[in-house]
Amino acid sequence: MTSRVRNLVFKSSDSGNTLIFGFAGKNVAEGKEILNWISRQSKVESAKMNIVEQVVYVSRWLETEIRRLSVRKQETRGRMT
Repeated sequence: MTSRVRNLVFKSSDSGNTLIFGFAGKNVAEGKEILNWISRQSKVESAKMNIVEQVVYVSRWLETEIRRLSVRKQETRGRMT
């Protein structure tokens, strides 16, 4: 199914029967076209579309925070011995 979604940004599943797709589209009509196609596929019971206007990437911040907390934890352990 994902091979038909152009500009796919991510795909995920949160259970055995739920798929989540993220794609970068030019307009709402493109999203509706994909939604309609997915809805017509066999075994698809329901489909919906959400529009995200802004995406904030936090991966670099998250990596920095994990490193910082890891160092702090190691320092705390070092003081205890």
